[in-house]
Amino acid sequence: MEMEIGMNDGTTMDVTSLTDTSSGNVSDPQLPDQSVLNQELRDFLSEGYIMSADCFGSSSTQYADRLMEFVNDEYSDHLYYQTLSRKAAASGTRKLFKSIAADELLHSKRFAAAYFLITGKRYFPTRTSIEPVVVPASYIQALRDRYLAESRDAVKYRTFAQQTSDRCLKRIAEATSNDEKQHAQDILELIQKM
Repeated sequence: MEMEIGMNDGTTMDVTSLTDTSSGNVSDPQLPDQSVLNQELRDFLSEGYIMSADCFGSSSTQYADRLMEFVNDEYSDHLYYQTLSRKAAASGTRKLFKSIAADELLHSKRFAAAYFLITGKRYFPTRTSIEPVVVPASYIQALRDRYLAESRDAVKYRTFAQQTSDRCLKRIAEATSNDEKQHAQDILELIQKM
């Protein structure tokens, strides 16, 4: 089946070659000269999430175990913040923990999507498939634990971003590291107010 997309200048680009129909895999695209691409398509391509050898490619299977670890860690953090949100006395704090819980779930889903794109296998944990989440009875101790965990995670993902050769995994890890750093800062501010 031939597929074409319209270009800004009225021409079309054949994108049939982007999909290898025999295996269902996306192959390296043969893109036309950048000068004929409209700005929107140039911006899209520069975002870097087109599968290729260095973006969720087969060489990235070496990261599969780490990605599963990241999926599990982030899902566990999601559950921890859900529990903390139920324990928080102030509505603003509950709202913050619910927001962080949503971020952690998004991180888990991003790493799960990367795992799927690299391996072709779906994976996502459930409450029963991961270690039980234990939140200390002491609220201030829970905040301390979360501050330390968020700080460690920020460093863990930044280190992974520096070590990976996959540019798409690098972007996901950097974005996650930035979020974790912000979460640590938010928790530090809560501790400072106590």
